Amino acid sequence: MTLLQLLLKTRSRSKPSEPTHSIDGFTMIELLVGAIVAFLIIGPLLGFVVNILNDDSREQVKTTTDYELQAAVDFISEDLSQAYYIYDPDQIEEIQGQLPGDGEPILVFWKLHRLRNSIPITGSNILPSQCDDNPGQCNDTSVRAVVAYYLEETEQNSIWCQPAGDACPKRIVRYIAREKLERFRGTGVYYQNPQLDNFQQGTLDISNSDFDIQESPTDSFPDVDVDPDVLVNYISDFSDPDSNPIEVSDTNDSVQFTIKANAMRRIDGKKTGFCETDEGKGSAYCPKASVRVQGLVIKAN
Repeated sequence: MTLLQLLLKTRSRSKPSEPTHSIDGFTMIELLVGAIVAFLIIGPLLGFVVNILNDDSREQVKTTTDYELQAAVDFISEDLSQAYYIYDPDQIEEIQGQLPGDGEPILVFWKLHRLRNSIPITGSNILPSQCDDNPGQCNDTSVRAVVAYYLEETEQNSIWCQPAGDACPKRIVRYIAREKLERFRGTGVYYQNPQLDNFQQGTLDISNSDFDIQESPTDSFPDVDVDPDVLVNYISDFSDPDSNPIEVSDTNDSVQFTIKANAMRRIDGKKTGFCETDEGKGSAYCPKASVRVQGLVIKAN
């Protein structure tokens, strides 16, 4: 009996105790109050961050538009600085049938286009395409070129129509056609395309034509058939005839023009005409640049 009692006593001591269950925690009301407080704190902070990001994005768009506008004005100004005859708006209407493009030509002029290291020196037997491989055997030369700038509408399926919207942004495109490279100036004897590098090839044959820019700059104007290069996109206005018309000097050797960009069109596809609205006039999102350029002054003998 003593042994049995000892075994029972030992068993009772080794029996694990029952676990205790905690009943502490958040009530539904406490959770609801905490959620409301978190919303009141995080909501305004989130809105503030979103506004900062949107403002930064808009500033980047405006800065990019300003930069592209100034770059386009500088490029056109440099182009015009080599012009020796600039057509006024009335003359452009007379020659528009010979110009490429479906839009409205804004600037049309003749310039001297420089071809570096392209004409073999007298006595040399090499071809213009071989000038780069024969240093000192060629000189620079200039050829006549006609340049036309257009303000064009962009097609809906074009890569230039971004972001998609009701209407695509306008863009400025440039056409340039150069006369063919003559063996000797004024002879009408030309190099053939296989004898030339791509940058030396021309499309205008005007040496033996009836076109005479001194006598009549619009008569017998040569047909220009070339593809355009896009200069700048997101343009609102390129010298509007009513508000900012092209001004060409009486001597046809200087011009003043204005370009206005539309930065809002880069942000919102529905803001194509933003700069023409009362809200857009004078807005920083409609930057404008005006410039007067003096071309080459060629004195008649």
